[in-house]
Amino acid sequence: MGNITIIAKNICENASGSIRNDASQIINQSGRKIIQNSNTGINYLNHQDRQPPTDIRITKVEGPFDASDNLVDKIELGKSYTFKATPTRKPTITEIPLLKWAIKLDDSKKEIIAGVASFNKLENKKIIIALKINHDFEKARIYAFYQKPDDIVSTDLNLQQIEIILVAGTEQHSQTYGNKLMFPAQAVREIRQNYAHYKHATIIVFKDGFTEMELSIIKRDARNWNKTLYFKKINSIKELLDYINKGDATVKRSDVKIGVMKIFSHGLPSILDFGLDGKNSSTQQFGIDNVTSLVKDSFTLNPIIYSYACRTGNSDNRIVTLNPSYKYDAEEIKLVKPKESLAQKLSDHLDASVYAYLRRSNYNPTWLDGGDLEYKKKYITIEDEEVSNPLNPKDWFRKGWDEALWNSNGAFTLPRSGDSPGGLLQSGIFLFEKDKEPSKQ
Repeated sequence: MGNITIIAKNICENASGSIRNDASQIINQSGRKIIQNSNTGINYLNHQDRQPPTDIRITKVEGPFDASDNLVDKIELGKSYTFKATPTRKPTITEIPLLKWAIKLDDSKKEIIAGVASFNKLENKKIIIALKINHDFEKARIYAFYQKPDDIVSTDLNLQQIEIILVAGTEQHSQTYGNKLMFPAQAVREIRQNYAHYKHATIIVFKDGFTEMELSIIKRDARNWNKTLYFKKINSIKELLDYINKGDATVKRSDVKIGVMKIFSHGLPSILDFGLDGKNSSTQQFGIDNVTSLVKDSFTLNPIIYSYACRTGNSDNRIVTLNPSYKYDAEEIKLVKPKESLAQKLSDHLDASVYAYLRRSNYNPTWLDGGDLEYKKKYITIEDEEVSNPLNPKDWFRKGWDEALWNSNGAFTLPRSGDSPGGLLQSGIFLFEKDKEPSKQ
């Protein structure tokens, strides 16, 4: 027990029953009087130890169990897992919510997990709870207890290392002042906004069309936001598949699974075109035929994929749809077939949540800073002889000549759904899930 110290001008305690203070030392200090009255006398020594609220104890803690009630070796941050506590006897209804849970992360103290005891359930003679762990750790333990947590009655947790992969295509279709670096700019923005503290965050860049200076600056600025970021340059779909499936000397796929992948590139219907109109375009296209080349075990359970490329969720590859003014009518809309698209195939094969457009994507928001003065201070231009003469010199984001626009913060805003093809084809981003209809988000 600890100490109880009460300091006051007057101390008065009244109760219809009893007042009990338990401590190794009790100090009462009053500027005037301390008055204690009792009809039956005041006893300072002859008392019984306080009894615990229940005599039930926990003999075993098991877990973590996944949604299918399978015991797993490693957990993923932010996902729910079930833990089971075996009591010495069947608990009463009032004893079930009295069970407490605690966690110990690395070398920190045991911390009671607040606000979860009311969710305890009795199932097959065990008290179970669903918990989510949101803090990174090297080692951890989960405890279940009525009196105090005990290492003997606990279970170990091992964290599944998860990698975030951001893939940036090359811009050789429209190499203009504002367009040239828009794909890697979006990847840097993702690091800044969402993944600055992730241990395993990777930017993969298709290097065709970029100068060594541009690649160096992209890498530098991405690492300004995440010091451990892995920056990998590739030039073909084969290299991309090799890294996804096997990792490399830096990342071993057996140790680190892919949890999130976001793609910033050009696209054609159900094709990710990382080198559109470039000399190596044919080896830089990922289509439906490539999906089965992805090793499912390289990903976590239920990974998340975002494609910000054009028409990943659209199967209609007719040449007529290339016309920006094309509009779908009631008959032609049937040719889009989202359920047969690349987005759906990825979801089915990987059991992934895939977000993709039916229309073209629009990357104009990359540099639309809204007049943000702090952001505008960080604009620079990078010399690039491949940047082309703009067709419209009055268009501010294409005004440069032999220069590419860059900002160390990366892009200002995410791409958005484009305006074409129009007509009955819906705008916005869609969620593709296995055995479900695509849904607009």
